[in-house]
Amino acid sequence: MFGGLPDEQDVARIPKRMRSHGVYVPYPWRGGRHAQGNELSHREQAVIDRAAAGQTNPQIAADLFLSPRTHMSNPRRKLGLRTRDELPTRHADDAWRLARSCRGHPVE
Repeated sequence: MFGGLPDEQDVARIPKRMRSHGVYVPYPWRGGRHAQGNELSHREQAVIDRAAAGQTNPQIAADLFLSPRTHMSNPRRKLGLRTRDELPTRHADDAWRLARSCRGHPVE
């Protein structure tokens, strides 16, 4: 079927053909930044820290050169927060638990 093609084309067409038959073949990583999963990136952590300190969304966006409308959505989702108003309490609780666990105290 692929006998007359150069090797590079053979290799590129085999996964496509397998997918057409319902076989799962993962797509290769083509570059760009790797996702952080459910953990906050350094940038998202900076957003959360500023929000917990009382900065408004426009202030955070201006300080970090971000979109004023979308920079809080991913960190909120990753932390399980529905609104920005839940942030200071939740962030303070998490910081307290982390500090206690680093000092060897049991975390409740």
